[in-house]
Amino acid sequence: MLDLRALATHLITEHSDWGTINSTRIVYCTARIRSDASRPGATGPRDQNVNRSLTAADSADVIELGNYVNRVATAPLAAANRENKPVLTHPSCPLMIKNHDSGPG
Repeated sequence: MLDLRALATHLITEHSDWGTINSTRIVYCTARIRSDASRPGATGPRDQNVNRSLTAADSADVIELGNYVNRVATAPLAAANRENKPVLTHPSCPLMIKNHDSGPG
């Protein structure tokens, strides 16, 4: 079973400058997925039984349910220029993901 509390504690302890963890509050955000008769093999609704498991295993303090929307979302991709202003861009290979503390490059 995935222990979100242990995972969060490990990531913060090993990969951040925050120091010792005294307490954690895990909020797991998800949305209910309705069964779809046109997709009988879909596992989404069945997979959501994990919510009960997370609570039972004390892996999450709160499970927040939102609204699942089944549609494709499209939007332009923007990257910051040297003045930190958004500039429209296009993805290219290799795709690079960088956190804001990574510095140049």
